[in-house]
Amino acid sequence: MKRNSRSLAVQLLLVFIALMMSAAALPAFAQNPVASVNTGAANLRSGPGVAHGSIGTLPFGFGVNLTARNGMGDWVFVTLNNGVQGWLSTSVLFTAYPIANLPINDTAAASQLVPFATVTSGSVNMRQQPDPNSAVVTVLPQGQRVDLLGRNYNGSWAQVRLTNGQTGWVIAGGINASVPVRSLTPADGSVAAPIAPNVNTGNSGQSSGGTYYVVAAGDSLSRIAQRHGVSMYSLIVANNIANPNLIFAGQTIYIPR
Repeated sequence: MKRNSRSLAVQLLLVFIALMMSAAALPAFAQNPVASVNTGAANLRSGPGVAHGSIGTLPFGFGVNLTARNGMGDWVFVTLNNGVQGWLSTSVLFTAYPIANLPINDTAAASQLVPFATVTSGSVNMRQQPDPNSAVVTVLPQGQRVDLLGRNYNGSWAQVRLTNGQTGWVIAGGINASVPVRSLTPADGSVAAPIAPNVNTGNSGQSSGGTYYVVAAGDSLSRIAQRHGVSMYSLIVANNIANPNLIFAGQTIYIPR
């Protein structure tokens, strides 16, 4: 009996030590101001909001250091391991760190990165305005690299700059961009605003401003966003989704364009 009691006491002591070590380790992890991208591709922006242009995109699982947040707490200022800094929406991040604990800095400046694109079709007309009837400034050959300055209201045209400083507009379908054209800052006088969803008909199909998708078993919002080439944030806004981790089979999701 004494041997059994001693053995039980040793086992309880070992369990207690293990629990104490785990408890000591958990706060250390939770207190690290780090996060990872939990959507197909996240736009790293020059400011806290979709009105600010994207300076780069981060893939799913990419880790970032949390540096600060805006006053609303829905955008965070992050630092990459290569020193690049920018803003990310909290809706595209997973973190165990309390966002409210970050210092508030609504004016933190992002790295001065200029997104770029290359011409993919045989040649592309660079025009004065985002209009197929506008005057042609020059013709860009296939492989020509340009800086991206902005977009028109629906992202169908991109404002670009050549190495000689000349600027103009090209059709978005004729270029391969380092960031989604629709994530650039509007440069045609329009305002960056979320697209309001149409009335939900309960059926998949085409709408005047986008498409509808019926959620299948095993779907996640990030996978749906990646499959349709949009950001998870745009789906959250367009569908008024309170919890992006809570969608269900049979639910109809509006996909903005």
